[in-house]
Amino acid sequence: NRDNSANKIDVKLLHSINLSKKDFTAIGDLSSCLELTRLDLSNNALKDVTPLRYLPELQWLSLASNQLTSLSNLESHLKKIKVLNISFNEISELQPFETPDLSALVATNNKLTSLKFLNFHPKLNTIVVSHNKLEKLDIDWFASVTLKKTQTIELKKISASHNRISQLFTKDTTLALSNSLFELRLSNNRLINLGLEPIQLPKLRILDLGHNAIIEFIHLRAILGLSRLMNINLFGNIVENTDGFKEKILASFPNLKIFNSKPLISKAEKKKKHEENVANKRRLENDKITQKNDQKNNTNSKRSKIVPSANKDENNDNDNDNNDNDDNDDNDDDNDDKDDKDDNDDKDDNDDKDDND
Repeated sequence: NRDNSANKIDVKLLHSINLSKKDFTAIGDLSSCLELTRLDLSNNALKDVTPLRYLPELQWLSLASNQLTSLSNLESHLKKIKVLNISFNEISELQPFETPDLSALVATNNKLTSLKFLNFHPKLNTIVVSHNKLEKLDIDWFASVTLKKTQTIELKKISASHNRISQLFTKDTTLALSNSLFELRLSNNRLINLGLEPIQLPKLRILDLGHNAIIEFIHLRAILGLSRLMNINLFGNIVENTDGFKEKILASFPNLKIFNSKPLISKAEKKKKHEENVANKRRLENDKITQKNDQKNNTNSKRSKIVPSANKDENNDNDNDNNDNDDNDDNDDDNDDKDDKDDNDDKDDNDDKDDND
């Protein structure tokens, strides 16, 4: 059939496949998809992903929201994987990844108890492992990288909220992350004391320690040297209710822009905002005055158009009166002429009589 042949897809040339929300319980043979680099199998009912090990070019893979308890040893087969999302499964343990290009791992809402499966990954920049059962951030491979001093670390974000973490990094791991880590989220854990040794993370800008068990301000001593922090969250800790807490935080972090998820406004910004509000208020008042004056002027203009017509009527009345007077004068003149004529007629008659006599 010509139509069928025209619509037939050559799976060998496919680069991307979206099979999300298909209610799949198993994966068929995908070994023919030799060029496949992106595959979305999220929101299905998969329990085994063994067939995926035959996709050598795969770089982006989502297995989120399935029923997986393991990755079926994919860790050692997906050599080119860069982004892996395994969130919302039942995975409690992973094997070490042999993927040097891995840049982002998203494994939220699982049952992970350790991060030791993350061996050397120089290109890894994002780790999201919230809602698991982690008791510490055991990513000590960073320390070995530091000792080598030949590799650079690109890790910028670690999100491990809603776990059971009670301590931060080791000193060596902290040193390894000092030139890269930008964002660290550890809210809803079991942190009590961050230690006395200052944490050296000069590039850290976002730190979320909300809803932990930090009681006294001295327990925050380890992070007080992070003067370049721009966003810190300590909401939900007992220390938040101690005297002068906010003032101490603001003094310790002069570049802070967001505190406990709320934007901070500096004195200069407050003054500027106040001046803008005053200027806007004056502008509104002036606009009202201008509008009122315009309405008044319009009313006066309408009145001025009515008055001349009244004057005109009055002038017409005067003209009529003058005309009446002129008519009367003409009548008087006519009467005078008539009287003069009658007098002359009488005189002529008397003259005629005298002549007859």
